[in-house]
Amino acid sequence: MRRSTAAVVVVTLAAGGTAGAVAPRTGLAEAAVAPRVSQLDCSGALTYESRPADLTDADGTLFFTAYDTSLDPTMWSTDGTRAGTFWLNDLSGEERRYTSYSTLEAVGSTMFFTADGFDRSGALSGTDLWRSDGTKEGTAVVKHYTGIGEMADVEGSLLFVARDRSGHVALRRTDGTKAGTSMVKDFGAHPAHGPDHLTTVGDRLYFSFDDGVHGRELWTSDGTEAGTVMVQDIAPGGPGSYPVHLTEVGDEIFFWADDGVHGLEPWASDGTETGTHLVRDIGTGDFGSSTYSQVAVGDTLYFSAVGDDDALVDLWRSDGTPEGTTVIKQMGSRPDYDEERFDLATAGGLVFFGPNDADHGREVWRTDGTAEGTVLVKDIGADPYGSDPQAFTAVGDEVYFVAAGRLWRSDGTGAGTVPVPGLPTMTAHRPYDLTASGDKIYFGFDDGVHGSEVWVSDGTAPGTHLVRDVNRRVDWDVSSKPRPNPRSTAALFAASFDSPGRLAVRPALAGGVRRSSRTIDGAAPIDTTLRLALTKRAKRKLLRTGQVTIGARFTFHSCTGVVSGYERAYTLKAR
Repeated sequence: MRRSTAAVVVVTLAAGGTAGAVAPRTGLAEAAVAPRVSQLDCSGALTYESRPADLTDADGTLFFTAYDTSLDPTMWSTDGTRAGTFWLNDLSGEERRYTSYSTLEAVGSTMFFTADGFDRSGALSGTDLWRSDGTKEGTAVVKHYTGIGEMADVEGSLLFVARDRSGHVALRRTDGTKAGTSMVKDFGAHPAHGPDHLTTVGDRLYFSFDDGVHGRELWTSDGTEAGTVMVQDIAPGGPGSYPVHLTEVGDEIFFWADDGVHGLEPWASDGTETGTHLVRDIGTGDFGSSTYSQVAVGDTLYFSAVGDDDALVDLWRSDGTPEGTTVIKQMGSRPDYDEERFDLATAGGLVFFGPNDADHGREVWRTDGTAEGTVLVKDIGADPYGSDPQAFTAVGDEVYFVAAGRLWRSDGTGAGTVPVPGLPTMTAHRPYDLTASGDKIYFGFDDGVHGSEVWVSDGTAPGTHLVRDVNRRVDWDVSSKPRPNPRSTAALFAASFDSPGRLAVRPALAGGVRRSSRTIDGAAPIDTTLRLALTKRAKRKLLRTGQVTIGARFTFHSCTGVVSGYERAYTLKAR
């Protein structure tokens, strides 16, 4: 339970539904004048976290996965308002129970996603491909497969990798209907891993794949079987060149590959064998260079990489030619420390990144592609280690990021780099999974009250708020060690509630307690002592033998709207 300083109160449960004899105290409302649960102040209720993940934009609608009150994974959509946040149905049906959702890919305003689960016998049932327009009515299953891999939007159609019941891995395409789902190319049953690193450039798809003959190499597809081919055997006669970091740059694909001679180095391709070439041998020798982040601005690729001059991570740019691939600035970050490898993001024609330099520590920088235009934006951190900026995400001409534990926004100037107002600062949790949707930034955040939930911001205090408390379940507990009151007429229980609400008690199991109910009110967390009146028989046995077994069912109606309960048996011993 979420613990903090709280008033300790005694709650006398009114037996038989009548008003108790004990006068109201702080945090306690008498049954005779008890407000309805819906009338209680629920603003401070400490709810479970929904742990939102997979935040993905589809033409201004945000989709995400979360654990709701049932504690099962669910799929949601939102426009940034509570009223516009929807649970997309109970997708589990009579045949399957889904345990996870993943691989979200937007095609226009339609979101495709996968759902894994078990059949009703408990056996693994494979993966279903779903589509949604953000409404319950517009959410439906497309087709079932043994497994589904990566997906990509190519010219308004979804291309995806799937394995069928025969074990064959194939590249497939769909328009969102079962009838409109077809195979592009069957790669056979042998691949241990299907195509990956799916990346779209114009009307073509690029990916890395091992056909069992050439090793893992760069492939391309125009959406037809005949047009799905290997681009070039970059490392002939071996396990392949293992293309990674596929990035669209203008009308070409940039990637890193190892041809067996130069090591892992940047390459570029226009989709043809003759138009595929090594860009530059950055790290001489067969070890090659290492890159950690890439971003395209028009026809130029910006990337961080280690050359062989000083073994430090530097900022580079490339137009796809050897002479046009140069170091913009030597940043001095060391590649052997993960925290010193900086990410890149572009907004307003600038590239933002967070390197670690000797003078300021890890801080926010930006570049316009020139050495003179590569400058520190703002020294946020007060110590020599810096503010550790991460998760750069563009929204319009600005970039949002997390630094010093807070959410920031920047237009590339020092004066225009400010913390986003409206978020609680007295929390140990940082915003995460920053995702742009429309003109807003969405992110997961734990404000210390609602647990980890989806928040939204337009950069202003009024526009920064919790979208919806998806998981409204609350913690509450009644002690397993009751004690009798001095007259042995009641059992006293320590109890804790993370929300105001109404508690009902009914005899169960061994019985021995009277029916009762009570309103729990006050600022959460509420530490209380419950007083349950004993029946005459239970009182007599307690006085005669010194102990009695009692049992009760506790049902708590939280002000968040969630009802939960349990039964317990207790041994009550006389003092």
